[in-house]
Amino acid sequence: MSEEIKGSYFESFNGASIKLYEFGGRGPLLLIAHATGFNSRAYYALGSYLSNEFSVIGIDAEGHGGSQKTSDGQNWSNYAKHITFYLQSHGISEIYGFGHSFGGAALLQVVANVPRVFRAVIAYEPVIFPGPSATEPNFSSPIAQLTLKRQFTFDSRTRAIENFESKPPMNNFAPGVVADYVDGGTFINAEGMTELSCHRDFEAAIYAHAQMAGVDEVLPKVECPVTYLYGEVSRDFSLEFYQAVAAKTPQAKLISVDSVGHFGPFEDPRRISELVIKSCVLDL
Repeated sequence: MSEEIKGSYFESFNGASIKLYEFGGRGPLLLIAHATGFNSRAYYALGSYLSNEFSVIGIDAEGHGGSQKTSDGQNWSNYAKHITFYLQSHGISEIYGFGHSFGGAALLQVVANVPRVFRAVIAYEPVIFPGPSATEPNFSSPIAQLTLKRQFTFDSRTRAIENFESKPPMNNFAPGVVADYVDGGTFINAEGMTELSCHRDFEAAIYAHAQMAGVDEVLPKVECPVTYLYGEVSRDFSLEFYQAVAAKTPQAKLISVDSVGHFGPFEDPRRISELVIKSCVLDL
């Protein structure tokens, strides 16, 4: 359980009610942007380690965790816009960012379009498709089709945790991470069942729209320092791929992390937190 986290809401640029988490901590502000299908609270372990050096917050994307979903919530640019709206409406700038997968892509979109909002960004395997962006969603993609088959209701919170902990990739997560994911990403529906907040249809739609995001095209516009983290046992991308991504980003470095894959922030949150801290130029 991650009861120490404080949750609140803000009304964003499109009227959506967006969930904000405050992990606590001390030092410069650091924002966590989560992966598709997950939520900010799932990063409680990572945030706890980071809070030794940062004041940590997280924002749930539309249709994830506690955030409302709008009719175009599957568009990848929306997450970046919600993050930008929150920071600018609160006069926040020159902060640090950690983005995982979908969240890493969102932070890259933010810093490409709004200079000086972030001092530095650490992106753990951000989802980037090379070349010009697609003009139509791809609902036939394997990950979208697999997501449509996912179980999304359970008899109880306990059964949900047991289900996820028994299957890859979550069977490799650090102790307590799955429980935090369930705490931040489920609700009790009208039938009394524990249901995932991010419905499988919506999550599949996000995957289908991934190639329309256009992140690759904005990389040359990124002005702040970016550290790319790559999990050496990742099955989703290759080291060579992220070497090419880093080469397109003006101030970038790439760190390969052994023994973890695409879900490294959940598999070894302590080690990932250490890399995040070392990758930032801290005014301590």
